[in-house]
Amino acid sequence: MYSLLIFLLSFPSFLCIKGFMLDPNDTSSVDEAAGVVADGLLNYYAGYKKGGTIGMFLPPAYWWEAGAAWNGLLNRYLSTGNSTYNDLVKTSMLYQVGENSDYMPSNFSTSEGNDDQAFWGLAAISAAEANFSNPNADEPQWLELAQSVFNQQVNRWDGSKCDGGIRWQITEFNSGFDYKNSVTNGAFFQLAARLARFTGNDTYTQWAEKVYNWSIKVGFVHEDYTVFDGTSTKDNCSSIETTEWTYNSGLYMAGAAFLYNHTGSSIWRTRTEGFVNKAIDSFFHNDVLYEPVCELNGSCNYDQTSFKGFLARFMVYTAQMASYMLPKIEPLLYKTAIAAAKACCGGHDGVTCGFQWWWFNDTWDGLYGLGEQLSALEAIQAPLLLKNIHIYNSTDGGSSTGDPMAGLYTPTVSFAMTKFTIEKQHWILLIISLVLLLLVAF
Repeated sequence: MYSLLIFLLSFPSFLCIKGFMLDPNDTSSVDEAAGVVADGLLNYYAGYKKGGTIGMFLPPAYWWEAGAAWNGLLNRYLSTGNSTYNDLVKTSMLYQVGENSDYMPSNFSTSEGNDDQAFWGLAAISAAEANFSNPNADEPQWLELAQSVFNQQVNRWDGSKCDGGIRWQITEFNSGFDYKNSVTNGAFFQLAARLARFTGNDTYTQWAEKVYNWSIKVGFVHEDYTVFDGTSTKDNCSSIETTEWTYNSGLYMAGAAFLYNHTGSSIWRTRTEGFVNKAIDSFFHNDVLYEPVCELNGSCNYDQTSFKGFLARFMVYTAQMASYMLPKIEPLLYKTAIAAAKACCGGHDGVTCGFQWWWFNDTWDGLYGLGEQLSALEAIQAPLLLKNIHIYNSTDGGSSTGDPMAGLYTPTVSFAMTKFTIEKQHWILLIISLVLLLLVAF
């Protein structure tokens, strides 16, 4: 313990004159803090810059993190009722819709991964569940967008390697195509579970169960509810990369909670509790959320600084869907919110959010970026979101309309230009050419 203390003291830290003195139960206190943090988050928004793209954040932020950020700003409205960013959230989520009324926009179709698309799909189902302002009749609807992501990812379920699962990347030309991981399959699992609850259609339930069972079989989800990172198709998924990330645990946790709420099954109740208990053991220090893989040694990259904020978000959903977990979850979110707020006291503006909350209370660790701001936003608003959010479905006030065939109306639906699909297209073109030649000959 002494050596760890010396190690931590070697980190640069900056004493804050005053952090946010947050009362997580007080709407005005959370609204003020979340507003300042959200404004800081939007300092990284590309759409405000000349030549910037609506819905996108400045490099090095990837496309997926933009979808996650709009979900976070939607939750800011749901937690406090402050609608300042609602038009921006809606405009951005619709601008990044692809040409097939999906989340495969042409400018990212060759580079995005399945996990990237899934995070936009989760933002869309969040909008449907929140009964967020519906798009115009001639625009794709929130439920429809979530269904389109689900349908396209069903088409990418790959039984040729590892007996199932979805690959990390969509195209074989991208690094990571040979990797199947828990963020991709966990996000797909959660999306299926939430669609099952919202629509009442048990096709989604069956797919959620299929993904979960495969995740256990392949070794992503351990018997003690540890969630490991992934595995390679090159050795038919025979070895597991055992890194544990906060958001992977959260994806499966909330998915299980949605299924428990939808089915009432004791199996999903047990699984939900298992994921919560494991997350508490693994990702909280002094009752404050942290990212153990990279936070202590300062090695978290630009993406990874946002992960623990998603666990905070998913724990809110879990406590809403499985209220018996509230006594365990609420105190942790309460203490984490206070710690995160106190760390938002750095930078030239004096309100930039740092990354390390559990150790640097009342100080700023010198770290900053989109991930730090997004994580802090999710943490600060989580206790109030827990009290105020209502997760609707289609029978209790959810008004978003869908299309069970969304995303399946064009031949480019999956954009999965694998060797198999390329060869298949070549054979189709050859057959068409032969038919045309025969017609001309006769």
